[in-house]
Amino acid sequence: MTADRDLLDALAAVLDLVDPVPPHLAEAAGFHPPTDAAPMDLLTDSALTAPAGVRGDGGTRTLRFTGPGTTVDLRLDTATRLGVRAIGLVHPAVDGSTIRATWPDGVRSAPVDPIGRFHLDPLPTGPLRFVLRRPTLPDLSTGWFVQ
Repeated sequence: MTADRDLLDALAAVLDLVDPVPPHLAEAAGFHPPTDAAPMDLLTDSALTAPAGVRGDGGTRTLRFTGPGTTVDLRLDTATRLGVRAIGLVHPAVDGSTIRATWPDGVRSAPVDPIGRFHLDPLPTGPLRFVLRRPTLPDLSTGWFVQ
């Protein structure tokens, strides 16, 4: 991450604590309220390392998030008119876990298999957030990002 991005993320976190968006405005904007899931940190994002000036009509994006004792790797494949397919791996896997993708006007969930694999499709392009639900452990959530 860049110093500017880190500063903006820190500022956003402070504003969320000091002056959160009123629920009626968040609902009117179409965004779901924050979950009580613990936030995960973004470790890597292939969109931040793409060579300058490169353009495309979709393609693949990989992201890695980490939370307390857990890593989630995401691969997002975008195809024009077909939407986004999310393929991922949770490490370590916890029996009975599910992953939930959330976007401004929808939600889709899928089970995490015993090895930690999951897939969700089709998902819309635009703002997305993923929440990992584990039966005996706290939920973990990525921040919102745009695909």
